[in-house]
Amino acid sequence: MIVALISTPAHPLAAHRDNDFEPQIANIDGPSAADKTATAIALATHELALAERRHGQDHPGVVKALRNLASIYEESGRKDDAELLYRRALALTEKTLGPDHASIIPVLDSLGSLYYRQARFSDAEVQLKRSLLLSEKSFGSYHQNVAKTLGNLALVYKAQGRAGDAIPLLERALAIGEKEPRSAGSWLGQLTNRLGVIYADQGRTGDTEQLFKRAIAIYEKSDDPNESTGHILNNLAILYLGQGRYAEAEETAKRSLILLDRGPENDDIRVVESLNTLAAIYQAQGRFLEAEPLAQRSLSIAENLKPGDADVARITNNLALIYKAEGRSADAIPLFERALINGEKALGPDNGWLGVVANRLALTYIDLGQPSKAIPLFKRAIAILEKSFGPDHQAVAFALTNLSSVCATEGRYADAEPLLKRALEIRLKLLGPGHPEVQDTLRALSAV
Repeated sequence: MIVALISTPAHPLAAHRDNDFEPQIANIDGPSAADKTATAIALATHELALAERRHGQDHPGVVKALRNLASIYEESGRKDDAELLYRRALALTEKTLGPDHASIIPVLDSLGSLYYRQARFSDAEVQLKRSLLLSEKSFGSYHQNVAKTLGNLALVYKAQGRAGDAIPLLERALAIGEKEPRSAGSWLGQLTNRLGVIYADQGRTGDTEQLFKRAIAIYEKSDDPNESTGHILNNLAILYLGQGRYAEAEETAKRSLILLDRGPENDDIRVVESLNTLAAIYQAQGRFLEAEPLAQRSLSIAENLKPGDADVARITNNLALIYKAEGRSADAIPLFERALINGEKALGPDNGWLGVVANRLALTYIDLGQPSKAIPLFKRAIAILEKSFGPDHQAVAFALTNLSSVCATEGRYADAEPLLKRALEIRLKLLGPGHPEVQDTLRALSAV
């Protein structure tokens, strides 16, 4: 029997079964900046030229114009140009005001943010640690600037898989913010959400729920609560989905969608995750006809606004899962194939998620009675999963079992047996001899 490959989700609230969606809990650090136009770049360039003529190229009065143009470059995708300008602003500030002047802090924060968005986490850590030291020296240990930098550094640690280092930073930042919550404003909600996301990664669902609700309450009291509240409601809906609390998940996801959805004529990327989450809730309950149009719209928006992004691959995969569950395997196959191609471009060829998708595509070919197309995909899945998660991961055992089942069905028992033996070794090590999956593997071995 072919079994579904259980993926290792990005967090515990993502998919636990192979036919599940993969909604993502988001850090939500405030509204995304709009794409900067050529006009904006021209204006900022002109502003910089005026500042240089007025003050000279080495005057601290030029720094603000440098940072402004760098920010526009960053948001329009010209990351290398942005880095050059940020570094020039940093060198200029250090030269004119000294290496420990408080004016350096925002430049360090900008560089740290740029590196974080480029996944250059070690470089981001260096800049943010220096910013933190200068903030503490300039403003004291309990200043809001310190709290914000602690929160940013925690994001870097989380991205590096260092949750143990991130948590105390966020807890300290929250303690600072709680001293004067009214003046803290929306960033206190950001930090509360970030800690909730990390707790979700650790399976601390009770603490996660309380933090998300607390963050929502903070944002609801802010001047412009809709967008950030909508995103964290989406996080809460994903939490409920992972716990099987479907009625609460659906209600919460709909609240999120109401806040974020501005209608098809005004679609933007902010509504993608909310649509995807509500579709996942419907899909988990077998309500495929309700899930399908939500997933289709989510994919359409993502493809239009984020072509080539990993989210496009993930949402493409999600729509394929709906078609597969509906028995529309022929429609699912091209979507799984697109998800593989786009995912490899966005994530690299060895990302573990690609192994999960390759396995799903192989299973879909099995549904259509095409084992010759499934076998190389199962082999690819095994190779990727071993490289990404290690040779003794549960996902590897599932893929080995799937491939062995195809071999056995074709009467190639000599090929099936070593695959099942290896799957058995992994499961014994991870689950123990009494686990049902171990017993199933033993029965499969006795049949080959």
